[in-house]
Order: sequence, then structure tokens, then C-alpha cells
Amino acid sequence: MDDAEAVAGDHVAARSSYGHGALDPVTFAATVAGSSDLTFVVAADTTVTWISDAVADLLGHDPADAVGRSIAEYVHPDDIGRAAEVVALAAAGAFDRTPITPALYRVRKADGDWVSLEVNAARSPTGDGSMVLMARVGGDLVLADRLLEAVTGHQPFDTQVDLVLEMGRWRHPSDGYAIRYRDLDGVPRARTSDVTPALAGLDRLDGPTPWDRVRATGTDQMVDDVAGLDPDDEVIGPALAAAVLDAGYSGCIAATVPDPLHPEGACIVIWTSAHGPTSAGHRYALGTMRRALTLVLQQRAQLAQLEQAARIDDLTGVASRARFFEVLAVAEEAGRADGPSGGSGGPAVGHALLYVDLDGFKAVNDTLGHRAGDDVLRETARRIAAVIPDGATIGRLGGDEFAVLCPAGTAEAGAADVAATIVSAVAAPVPIAGVEVAVGASVGVAVGEPGQRPQAVLDAADAALFEAKADGRGRWRLARTRG
Repeated sequence: MDDAEAVAGDHVAARSSYGHGALDPVTFAATVAGSSDLTFVVAADTTVTWISDAVADLLGHDPADAVGRSIAEYVHPDDIGRAAEVVALAAAGAFDRTPITPALYRVRKADGDWVSLEVNAARSPTGDGSMVLMARVGGDLVLADRLLEAVTGHQPFDTQVDLVLEMGRWRHPSDGYAIRYRDLDGVPRARTSDVTPALAGLDRLDGPTPWDRVRATGTDQMVDDVAGLDPDDEVIGPALAAAVLDAGYSGCIAATVPDPLHPEGACIVIWTSAHGPTSAGHRYALGTMRRALTLVLQQRAQLAQLEQAARIDDLTGVASRARFFEVLAVAEEAGRADGPSGGSGGPAVGHALLYVDLDGFKAVNDTLGHRAGDDVLRETARRIAAVIPDGATIGRLGGDEFAVLCPAGTAEAGAADVAATIVSAVAAPVPIAGVEVAVGASVGVAVGEPGQRPQAVLDAADAALFEAKADGRGRWRLARTRG
């Protein structure tokens, strides 16, 4: 009996602890030798004593060279401790009754690269403490790990969607895949793998489509034979059917996935090959893709909500302080782009900024409470927003302080008119719980010179605001800025 037959006998014995029936050792050895999965035996000291020929195809190593070496030479340093622990537990019989759950380990290829393998282990029945290990490329687990890394690392949304596509493609590579969704602005988009624009809905086609049907019904749609469809089919119209057949596909499965940002949800479309399984045979891959895409869409929605919260003042609904200064920065860049030297010189226009502070607001908080004060702030923001010109931006800088960036090109006279209108609008009493609450507003106005930083203009407006307060409140003052 040669070494392969001896090891095969061990494999049969090892299997007998989990199942029933007999298998000829020679037959089993031949099966192992021809398998794309890697099978090897490790002694108690982690030395490889036998390995299948699959190591050459999977890792590029010479099987003869691998024998006699420790698995520590092949397993990634960050994984070897975990691998050694599992081998020790298996050798002690920890998995004799309950097989170990396969785990991923990074293994070094002959070219120096690392590949993640899904490894299972069982104790050899020879009693010498050796282990039978079975390894394969863990496509599902590898992709799931990559997706988790992409999600937690906040990688681009398209990158995450592409990984979802790969989850289907890895299991059924002869099929075509598309994921349809709406971007943050609500514009329809699609990411694809091996499909034409027509099969992703990126080309306008007359007649019904799977993605329209999924959106209308909220249920999955399956078609096994596109060629045999009735011309009046409600899932795939004649134009799309022709494109499907031209691309070499025979069927389709379309599934809806909830999207917290858009009620219609997203859609996974799989165009199935005539050489692959039917639509029903794709349920596992579809389920994996659906769960993964759900995670991606949920995370996108959460990030969008966080970004929205950072951009919008949660009390008044106007721009937050951070967002207002972002707008200032954009205005400055726009001014530079409009400059006479194409961005290298100063901007062609300055910035008109208003600094607004309420008069008598502290008394409202002291006498009526902070809830009443919040109501006053909300109403003040509403009134200012209602009277500023189109294209202007209002932000809350903090407390009872607001700022307004006027549209590009606003001159001193125009900015002064806006300030006067704000003073008048805020002066009107605010009814709160049957009480007329009177507050006012003082406004500082500054119009910057071309090339002047927006922050400097805002500082000048703040100084003008101080003058308006000193002159009796409920008024505006203009500051002239230089340099």
C-alpha cells in the first residue's frame, strides 16, 4: 500500500465518526487526488506528512517540497496562532462529535501572495495525534469579509455594490448581473457585471422590464425561458427579450431590496445562462446578494442621516455652523475660478455677509424658559429665510446668532436692503402659549473686496454688529472692509 492509499484509509476512518457506509481506499485516494480542494495531513508537531496534488494548482507549491515542512511556513503570521490552537483542539478530540466550523486562514502562495482558504479539520483515527485538514478557496467568506471591510471602512458606495455583484458572480460565473438603485439625489443608477446597458436598464426600451415589475409589485420575478415568452408578457417585453437572447442569456430573476432612502427600493437582476441552473437554482446566491445589498443600503442611509445632521441645525432647520463655513469656502473657490487670471489671481467679486444677533433673547429664556426660547429661535430662522433673496444661504452660528451669505455680486446697497428687511421681520412679536414675545435683531453688514477671505468679511460684519448693538439695538450697520 502506498502513502496515498494509507492516508485514504485514514480519511475513510475519520469520516466514519461522522457518517455511515464504506468507501474503497483506492477510490477515495483517486477522488482526493483529482479534487480541486486541498487535502493534507499534519502531524502533532504541525509538520505536513502528506498533501494532495491540488496544492500545485491552488497555491503553486510542489507537493513533494511541502511534505516535511511545518504549516507555520505557509500560514500568515497573524493567523498561525489561531490555526495552531484549532489543530491542538482537534488533536485532543474536541471536534470528534461536533465537526469544527470551517474558518478562513491566509496561506502563502509560491509567488509570495496570500490567498484566503476555508479550512476544516478532523483528528486522524490512527491515534498518533495527526490531523486531516481540508482546504478550499472560501469565495463566499472571502467576499463577505471584503464587503465587511468596505462597509466599516466607508469605502465608496459603488465599490460596495460591486462586491455584492461578485457574490453572485463567484457562485454562477456564466450569468450576468445588474443592481439598480437610486443615488442620494434620487437619480436612477446601475452597477453591472457582464451585461449590456440594455440589460441593466440604462438604455430606454419600450415594453415591460423586470425592474419595473419588481417596483410595481414588490415581489420577486422569475422567467426561465425568455425565448418562449408570450409577446404580451408583463415582465419582459419584446425589445428586452431580443436583447437578452442576443446576449446569450435564457432567463431572468429580479428581486427587490429595501432602501431606507427610497420607498421603491433597489433591484437585483440576474440574467441566467442556458448552461447554468434555473431561476430556482439561484436562490442561495440571490439570498446572499440580497442580504449584502440590504447592509450596504442601510449603511448608506445611516451615513446620509449623519451627514444631514451635521449639515443642518437640528433646532432651526437652517445650515449648521459647519455647513455655513463649507458654503463660504465654496463661494471663495467660485470667486477664484471667476477671476481674471483663471484662478491664480483674486476673485472678480467680493462676498456680502450679514451677521445677525437677537436683542432681548436672554430675557425670554429667563422668564419663559428654554422651550419658549427654542420656539423664538425657530421662528426667527423661518422669518430670516423667508425674506433673504434667492441664492442666499442662512446659517446658525450658535446660540441666538445667525449669518447670511448673499448671492455673488451683491453690492452694499443690496446687502443693506436685506439687513433692513431682516430687522423689520424679526421685530414683529412672536406668539407663544398665548403670550406675545417681543424680540428684535441687530445686524452687521460687510461687503468684502475682491480677493478678501470670507472669514475676514464675516469678522468685519461681526464688528459692525457690535456697533449696531452699541447704537441702541434693533438696527443694522455697514462695515467697509479692506485687505
